[in-house]
Formats: sequence, C-alpha cells, structure tokens
Amino acid sequence: MPPSGNVHDYMSLARYYWRNPDTEDGLPYVRHDGKPNPDMDSVWDYRLLRKVFRDCYYMAHGYFWTGEPRYAEKIVYRVKEWFLDEATYMNPNLKYGSLIFGTEMGRAEGVLDMFKVFAMFDALKMIEGSAAMRAEPQLIPDLQRWFTSYLEWIDASPESTQERNARNNHGTYFTVQYISILEFLGRDEEATAMAEDAKVRRVGSQIRRDGAQPHETIRPVSYFYSTFNLQGLMMLSMQAESHGVDLWNHKGP
Repeated sequence: MPPSGNVHDYMSLARYYWRNPDTEDGLPYVRHDGKPNPDMDSVWDYRLLRKVFRDCYYMAHGYFWTGEPRYAEKIVYRVKEWFLDEATYMNPNLKYGSLIFGTEMGRAEGVLDMFKVFAMFDALKMIEGSAAMRAEPQLIPDLQRWFTSYLEWIDASPESTQERNARNNHGTYFTVQYISILEFLGRDEEATAMAEDAKVRRVGSQIRRDGAQPHETIRPVSYFYSTFNLQGLMMLSMQAESHGVDLWNHKGP
C-alpha cells in the first residue's frame, strides 16, 4: 500500500536500495548502485504496468495478422482495467514511483516507469477499426483525459522537473515518454518542439565527440546503461523523424 493509503495510487520501489546497516530498523534504505534489490518485486505495480503495455503490444500484432476479434477485445479490456474502470483505475501520477523504504514520497526516477506507454498507444492505433473499439466510443476521449491530467502532474511536479533535466538515460526516456503522450493527445506542435529541443538537451549534453556517454559509463553496470540510453536515443530519433526533425544525422558541439 502506498503511503497515501489510496489503492489507486501507483507505487514502485527503488531498484538499487538496500537495508541501512547503520540503523536498528534498517531505514531509510541506502543506495548500492548496480546491485538490484529483489525486494522491489514485492510491490507488483511496476511489473503489472509493464505487463499492460506488453500485452497490448503483442495482442495488437495478433489482431493485425489474424483479424481475430478477441485480441482487440482484450486490449480494450486491459486499457480500461488499468486506467479507467472505477474499481481498478490508477490515479494519473507517479508520485510514489521508485519509493525508498523509510521515506514517504517517490523519486524523480519513478517517472521512468511509464515510458513504455508508447507500445499501448501503438496498439490502440492498430486496432482502431475493430469492432471492439467501435463498441467503446468513449475509450479514447476518456484515456486522453487521463493522460492530460498525467501531463499536468508531470509539469507541476518537482520530481518530474528533475527527470526532465536529467542528462542520462532518465532524461532520454522522459522525452520519449512525453512526446508519445503529446502525439496521443494530438499536440503535434509541442511534440515537434520537444524533438527539436532534444538536439541540445539529449544528444549534445549526453554524447562526447568520441562517442562515449559519460553519464552512463560512470555507472557500475556501464555497458547496460550505455546501450539502454542508445536504445532510447534511437526511439527518440524515430519519433523526431515523424515530426520532420533529423536527430539521426545531428552533430553536437
């Protein structure tokens, strides 16, 4: 249960935090970078949210290639279950994301938990002509309202501002997430501006002339984070390309 006591509030635990050896109760947990704590799996929200996105992605391809209505129906069910249904909806924020035991609020890093939402948006686009979607004419407007509220939280949250300004993979995936939501909301001019801003904010600030990513190579698991950030930059480049912004060939200072 999140500190708010509200079952509709999303919560996840910080990956690299462990019991504090210097306090009797082990709190607050302390950071051991590169060493994941399996206790994070004791809070299921993170895994379940990612499963929603993954299920939608695979079922959309199942529908696309087979035309089987059950795949589209299941996507609609999963989206409503997580975001819209009265009994099970998630509040539109991540204020308890990446929580450290012994604290009352989440961290900026928790915003990363939502970045794979683009897979769900792609899935909804792939099934937009299905009978399941025609039977739920309010699904997209209701979901757009949810994500409008979510962006309002992001724009007002100090934690999200920290994530927006991050000069590593967290900043990259913040932009990927934000652009995908802007696109879903039809706010294309803002998405284009954000893609243009990425030339300096993401490419220029993260990659040296020799190709190294110093904010990733400083980490104990530097190979993973270097490739993870490159993957995010490629996703961002594909997004930018659809807005007429060329990040593939952009050269930083």
